[in-house]
Amino acid sequence: MDIKTVYAKLTFLANNIIESNVFYGMSKEDKINFYNAAGKAVEKQMPKKPKLQSETDGDCPICNAPVRKYADHWCYNCGQKLDWEA
Repeated sequence: MDIKTVYAKLTFLANNIIESNVFYGMSKEDKINFYNAAGKAVEKQMPKKPKLQSETDGDCPICNAPVRKYADHWCYNCGQKLDWEA
């Protein structure tokens, strides 16, 4: 299962299970926080193109931390997966 499918299923669950009793004992707010955190974690696994400064250097598209093409496949600051392919 690819990461986009996981994200779509997680969104479906968040929209349909919040009101249910699946997570017995959790408040509605806790359920929403749980799904938001899970969604953010999955979203970071979807590669995003860095903001290029040169052919080999750029900035993270999420937090603007400096990243290097041949050293960084993930942002060291926020954990975002990077896609250097042109």
